[in-house]
Amino acid sequence: MKKLSFQKQKAVAGRLFVYPCFIAYIIFFIYPLLNSLYISLSSFSLKNDGYELSFLGLANYENILTQNAYFLDLLIKSLANLVANTPIIILFSLFVASILNQNFVGRGFFRSVFFLPVVVTSGAFVFALKVNLGGQQIAEAANSSISMLSSFDIRILLQSINIPTGVLKFIMYLMDNMYLIIWKSGVQIILFLSGLQAIPMSLYESANVDGCTGWEAFWKITMPMIRPTILVAVVYTIVDSLMDYDNTLLTFINEVTFKNAQYSLGTAMSWIYFIITFAILIISVSIIGKNTYYDNK
Repeated sequence: MKKLSFQKQKAVAGRLFVYPCFIAYIIFFIYPLLNSLYISLSSFSLKNDGYELSFLGLANYENILTQNAYFLDLLIKSLANLVANTPIIILFSLFVASILNQNFVGRGFFRSVFFLPVVVTSGAFVFALKVNLGGQQIAEAANSSISMLSSFDIRILLQSINIPTGVLKFIMYLMDNMYLIIWKSGVQIILFLSGLQAIPMSLYESANVDGCTGWEAFWKITMPMIRPTILVAVVYTIVDSLMDYDNTLLTFINEVTFKNAQYSLGTAMSWIYFIITFAILIISVSIIGKNTYYDNK
């Protein structure tokens, strides 16, 4: 038997790693997914011996999109927060990762500090905070404290030097959401750190010999090399934002589905949200993934 090349061995190993997950997805997710789609197209009625479905077509979707203004309002707000926060979180994470990638005393400690929110927001901890201690109120109080301490003086300072109104609003938005930005950047910082450390130092050494400045090295070496990492970070940030535990739209969908027992309507809302999320991910991957460099060596 002909021995496989190293590249083909890597391909086989990758398939063996992916196929079990793919098979499990088909077995455990495809049927519930299709079943939920059928429920969203039907009228759901609970019976003593189970439930009964009566096919309605797109009536639930029409009801949501034409009569449920509250759902559309929450959807628009959720998407607006996504558009506003994602670029800021990505830029902040890349900036912090670039600093933490340097050699300085206490680097490991500061890396742990920025990753701490990821540990703190694990499922069990968040549930305990939210249900028993009011985790959402704690987060809002912390963010408000930061804003109260800094935004007033900074606003006066910026107004005194005639900062343009648009720039002033953007800076104040950053100050008001500083806590959220730091809290949501833990995983992205780790991703960027791994991407930065994977860049060969020989590239920077060669650029330095040729007289390349640090700014030029960043744009001509660092940015092209970490574009795949940027893509992963953007996808993670989008999913994390749209599926966050304190997302008001998800809370509303859960209330409609389980609290109000409107299972068909709630399932239709979930499908609308899923389709929009999937479309956003496809568009983001198409834009950022274009001309992205992948090192296959």
